[in-house]
Amino acid sequence: MAPKIKISGESLQTLGTNLQGIVDTLNVAHVYQDWGALTGEELLAGALSGFDDKWEIKRGKMVENITKLQEMITAVIDTLDEVDGCLTGSLTGEESEGGG
Repeated sequence: MAPKIKISGESLQTLGTNLQGIVDTLNVAHVYQDWGALTGEELLAGALSGFDDKWEIKRGKMVENITKLQEMITAVIDTLDEVDGCLTGSLTGEESEGGG
């Protein structure tokens, strides 16, 4: 028998909120464009600019993946709420339209 996983709805909601905070933080992170003026060193400016370019690509992928994860968690929460509402309606004899 497979082990049971127990996660509260509240924990899932907190996770969804935290993931949104991560996405918000990553979305305001921006690339500094003028490394040469900041550093005064062409070689260092080139290295920092290369890092920025790679970071921008990775940041975009992270935002995309975290957003997908957040959407999945929201779908799980919605499904659990719907099932809970249907079960409650069955027990109380009331019709439920999508859960509560």
